[in-house]
Amino acid sequence: MSNNSNNNVSVFISEGFNNWKKAVERFNMHENSELHKTNVVKNSFIKRNANIYAQISDSHKKSMEESRLALDKIISSVFFLAKQGLALRGHTDESANLNQLLKLRSEDSTELNNWLGRTKYKWISHDIINEILSMLSLEVIRNIIKQIKENTFYAILLDETSDITVKEQISFCLRTVDKESLEIEEYFMGFYETPKTDSDTLFKILKDILCRLELDFYNIRGQCFDGASNVSGIHKGLQARIKEIEPRALFVHCQAHSLNLVTQDSMRNVKNARDVLNFIRELITFIKQSPKRLSWFKTNQKDENMTSLRPFCPTRWTLRYTSLCSVMDNYNELLTFLSDFSKTEHNDADSKANGFFKQLKTADTYIMLKIVISIFKHMETTNTVLQSKSLDFKLSVQILNTLEDTISNLRDTFHILWKSAKKEWSDLKLDAPKESRKRKKPQKYEDGVTKSFEFSPESKYNQIYKEIIDHILSGLQLRFNSEIRSFLCNVEMFLIDPKISPEIICTFYKDDINIDKLKLHRDMFHDIIKGQGLIVSSFADILNIFKNKSYLVIHLTELRKCIQLILTVPVTTCTTERSFSMLRRLKTYTRSTMTQTSKRLEWAGHLWRKNGICKQVLMGRINGRRPRGHPRHRWMDTVKSDLAEIAPETELAESENKEKWQEIVEAAKALNGL
Repeated sequence: MSNNSNNNVSVFISEGFNNWKKAVERFNMHENSELHKTNVVKNSFIKRNANIYAQISDSHKKSMEESRLALDKIISSVFFLAKQGLALRGHTDESANLNQLLKLRSEDSTELNNWLGRTKYKWISHDIINEILSMLSLEVIRNIIKQIKENTFYAILLDETSDITVKEQISFCLRTVDKESLEIEEYFMGFYETPKTDSDTLFKILKDILCRLELDFYNIRGQCFDGASNVSGIHKGLQARIKEIEPRALFVHCQAHSLNLVTQDSMRNVKNARDVLNFIRELITFIKQSPKRLSWFKTNQKDENMTSLRPFCPTRWTLRYTSLCSVMDNYNELLTFLSDFSKTEHNDADSKANGFFKQLKTADTYIMLKIVISIFKHMETTNTVLQSKSLDFKLSVQILNTLEDTISNLRDTFHILWKSAKKEWSDLKLDAPKESRKRKKPQKYEDGVTKSFEFSPESKYNQIYKEIIDHILSGLQLRFNSEIRSFLCNVEMFLIDPKISPEIICTFYKDDINIDKLKLHRDMFHDIIKGQGLIVSSFADILNIFKNKSYLVIHLTELRKCIQLILTVPVTTCTTERSFSMLRRLKTYTRSTMTQTSKRLEWAGHLWRKNGICKQVLMGRINGRRPRGHPRHRWMDTVKSDLAEIAPETELAESENKEKWQEIVEAAKALNGL
């Protein structure tokens, strides 16, 4: 204790009180002191002739239980804010979200209320909260790594983005398949800041991550990145460097990203489609960038439930279709707004509005918008399905084949689209499509006889419609016919047809699978389903049977392992893309000081919406564990000081009672699990 504390103790125990000028103030301080409270309890025990040692032990045990309940409330509050992606701190400690949440919870918890009312440490300092975040984050990572090690094989997903402080961040995720349930899981493992994104730097980061996570590099069976040369390059890209060490790490160019590139290329290569998309983007930006114009437009919407204009983003995978549909749904309202605005305003904006109105008033714009929407509808639907983290590669191949057939069948449906569009633009009173000017065939093609010819509007747009479809079909063939696709198709044929030999699997997965057992288990599987009257025609059928009949997973282990390896191959990098959205929500302008140095960004990212981790188990594991933070903030050291402060100050301080008191302290420590 300090000198002042020693003086206060001696004044009320041995010397006597004489400072009557400050009597009320000193008496109030003494009344609230631990010294006075402890001795009042002891005195009550003496009056009741109770066993003082036993009562102190019970009292302290109750105090420890209340402290533990308060700690539970603090940890669960930190976990809640981190899981929801909310800031723990504020402009001041008093206005911080954590402090305000604890005050709210203390209204329903006497233990927490008493704890927050303490004048000593409360375990809510910045260092302690950082320790709690760190321990929660580590428990999440340990749980994930434990599952991955149990499943043996895993795949890596990696992508890059920049945060609000314009620092390059690497998002790293892992994909694994449960060897019992055959369910696919993808886990976000953290952000890693890097000054460069060349393949050498990314490869060093990858090896460092796997080393820290204690994962075997040789268990990588899949890798999925975007199409950037630093990661997908066949000679010096990251995927090539990984394959040099582990050739079985199959590389997949993100399927959703590839489909998005097919869509972009097909629209970019057709002038009319490119022009209408640029027009729609500029129109939406013109209205939404001004609060005045946006409010004016909304007053023209007859129904409050009408679709609002959605921003058009050329790089977002599933936003363009909804944006185009919002323009189509508000076509008449847009015409009214642009007409009124161009007549009322007298500035640069009114000339833009007049230009937009004239363009929107033509049926040419309307029919091109209908054409693009009719094609985007199928592309966007497929892209949404491809973004599922539980999707396997074989199923993605079937989905893309279905899309290719659907787009191909659209070639013969233009007359239906034209008929519908013609009726709609007539109702909107739009200007009819312009007739193409007459042209003459070159004389060399008609033996000197020139004849004029022309295209009708329907023929013109039918040609544009088919041109877009042809570009999409060629793009699908170009970007999705890969070696991995043919390899997995051969594996599927081996699993489906008992007559096919396992040579291709033997060559590729020879160290992972016992080929003789695999062939035996494959034949046993077909005998079992044949006896039950079941028929398999695809990999999906085999997977469904294994999931519905769990005994097959136990008995046909090599066949189960083969299925697990196929499912481990990733399809998209959507999990990393979703982590970018998380990064924008976590590291905002007001929270831009969260960096990899302090590790708060990493911890917050690990805990973001981790609803799959049982909170009770998480709390039980970290509660009572000694943190490894700042030496001045060791929880168990403070608990020990608590025990020491209850040491006897009067009669119990006599030498004959010291041994008994030491026994009480040791018993209390044992009860607290120290």
